[in-house]
Amino acid sequence: MAKNHYLQLIVFNNCLNLILDYLKDNKEALFSCLLVNRLFCQHVIPYLWSSPFELETNPNKHKLILRTYISCLCEEEKQQLINFQIENESLSTPRDYPKYLEIFNNQHIQDAVEKFTSTEEKVERTDMKNKKRKIRKLLCKIITNLLINRTKGFTCVEIISSSSDLNSIDIDYTIFPRLSQALSRLQVFEFSGVFSQGICQLFTNFAQHINTIKKLSILLQPQDETLEITQAITKLIKSQTKLTSFTITQYWDNHPCSKIYSAIDSHSNYLNHLRIEGLADVEQLLTVLQNCNNLETLQLWEFGEIDNDSLFNLKYPGFRIESIKNLYCDGYSPSHSNLTTVGLFLRICGRNLRMLWLGHVTKELLQDMREYFPHLNYLSLKIYEELLLDLTKSLPSMPLENLILSIIPNFHNYNSFNTTNTALGFTTSSIMKLVKSIPITLRYFGLDFRMNKKDFKFFFENLRVPLNQLAILENSNHDYVLMTVIDYAKRVESLKEFIYDQSYDHTNFSEEMLEEARTVIPKIRVIKRGKSSICSKFKIMYRSNV
Repeated sequence: MAKNHYLQLIVFNNCLNLILDYLKDNKEALFSCLLVNRLFCQHVIPYLWSSPFELETNPNKHKLILRTYISCLCEEEKQQLINFQIENESLSTPRDYPKYLEIFNNQHIQDAVEKFTSTEEKVERTDMKNKKRKIRKLLCKIITNLLINRTKGFTCVEIISSSSDLNSIDIDYTIFPRLSQALSRLQVFEFSGVFSQGICQLFTNFAQHINTIKKLSILLQPQDETLEITQAITKLIKSQTKLTSFTITQYWDNHPCSKIYSAIDSHSNYLNHLRIEGLADVEQLLTVLQNCNNLETLQLWEFGEIDNDSLFNLKYPGFRIESIKNLYCDGYSPSHSNLTTVGLFLRICGRNLRMLWLGHVTKELLQDMREYFPHLNYLSLKIYEELLLDLTKSLPSMPLENLILSIIPNFHNYNSFNTTNTALGFTTSSIMKLVKSIPITLRYFGLDFRMNKKDFKFFFENLRVPLNQLAILENSNHDYVLMTVIDYAKRVESLKEFIYDQSYDHTNFSEEMLEEARTVIPKIRVIKRGKSSICSKFKIMYRSNV
């Protein structure tokens, strides 16, 4: 009997952990679970404190998180704070909260410390500024020491390097004896910022002590002297046992960096996610891609200076990667070399491509898309108004479930990207062609272009596709827009969520209209600009599972 009870308890705990793992990014749901009973509370607390600064989106509450950590300090460390006259209010801390931290982010700590020590004084004397700077550096060091010494193990480390003296990287094996244990379970390492000797040493130390990283991201600003940092990055890449996801900026100038690509190639059998920012070495990337038989996601953000002559011989690379399901190319200007490069990468994708995100397209790219990728279910395009007719010929044959469409009014002026106040000059015929081209399979639609009141209403009056989710990504938040969406939602009875991009400079929806919309549409929310791309708003995840 006791054995059966024990087995039931194990099964219940496992089921509860599965539920909480599903809810781990939902702060409100986790807090609700705290109040169920003691068992729920015991399971929920580790989730709430695995990444508390990231889970709590209100920066003002980060002070409370920091105060809780301060309460967990030993008496000697508390005395150091008292000596510097740092607020040290004693809180009841029945648990060792630092041990639950899994995601370490130095910027979160810095921001919380600055919030914690800030005053309402608009003008400060120089001596007070210097004292406050010393206090902040001390507090950052003490909290970092606390988290490294107490954690059961970081699974993710995120380092942001800036010119701020608070932002100095002090994750040093000589300073923290327990650092090896703290990083023994590390799976994700993300770095972004400026180069320094400290960063170079950090990469070298990680290469010597860590081989468990599966997701590695290095977003480094362009450098003139690249030899030292390149050697450190190369060692870090090669020292890992099995990299499945890799992101890097092309920080080097004027010459190809074969060492980096050679290091990437050493993980070609494992990579399923690869992102290059500022790509210029197209030929070297293609050499690596030929060996990436398990690559599912390829992301290219912005292009560097790509030589037109070298592109001519690369137009037809002669191989395809059938495993690629997601191709993302964005942030580039519509120059000939850039569009040729996009076409080149389209040609290496096989018929298994499911998601395609292109920053700019041509008629030829639209034709390739229609001919070679019959199974697309996610599409995001930025096109010029002149290509709208060509697009309407391509869309009906696609089994799309997700579509984000951005239309630029002016084809001839490549510099005219500030078109937020320009409504497109649709004709009745062009609107009808666009409406009729929307696949009946579509469930998520994002509009990133502006229509005047008459055209917007006409479009949705004639849209027969029963959408589940609609996003207005362009700042045209007049009440007539929401009224039209409400009428559409009443007619199709399928719209579950409406998302809009809140304007901070122009008109926003009135509260009265939003209240009326909530009676028809179950969920209405504002896009949160930040780390995650708009793709996550459509529940489409690029990133590989780690």
